[in-house]
Amino acid sequence: MSLVADAVDSLLEASVVGSFTRLGPVLRRRTARWVPLEGRDLSGKVFVVTGATSGLGLETARTLARLRGTVVIVGRDAAKCERVRRSIVDVIQGAGVHAVVADMGDLAAVRRAAGEILSLTPRVDVLVHNAGALDDVRTESPQGIETTVATHVVGPWLLTHLLKPALARAAPSRVLFVSSGGMYAEPPDAGSPELPADRYDGVRQYAKAKRAQVTLVPLL
Repeated sequence: MSLVADAVDSLLEASVVGSFTRLGPVLRRRTARWVPLEGRDLSGKVFVVTGATSGLGLETARTLARLRGTVVIVGRDAAKCERVRRSIVDVIQGAGVHAVVADMGDLAAVRRAAGEILSLTPRVDVLVHNAGALDDVRTESPQGIETTVATHVVGPWLLTHLLKPALARAAPSRVLFVSSGGMYAEPPDAGSPELPADRYDGVRQYAKAKRAQVTLVPLL
């Protein structure tokens, strides 16, 4: 990134609002000279997208498949995963789309999913952590971790490490976290990101989890 693009990015980030409105992408596209996706050929590349049965994850999976990438969609509902897989392959001729079922907040399920992904492909070019949760009531994963933190932070950390051999084979590979401007509501915290039951607030917990995601990226 050029010095100008870097400066613009820093200013947008500092403003918070500028970074997470339409202004952010418009200015970054111009200063960093983003290359349009149209016309790219991702043949031979493998993408794993969690939370891919709706919203941003679904649109990401569709776009990657349209650009001829092989896509592994990860979702917690088996029937919905299959419906989404079929909806993509029925519309995009020759699309290579696989469905893997896992709740990203359940570490045992994440381990099974990683094994299934590695059985499907020896390489992973891009791992997109998009799965998320925002609950009004505090719940815990099967391993006793607050659900939002388990889904946004611990599960993705585990999946990333379990897929390291496949990511290494595809180097230079990428691991992407879909975060949120909501993270600015919480400062970085060196302690646990989990809120106790007596102080639980779903929105605040979500913000703490998103902040932890961004903190985790350079460590990974």
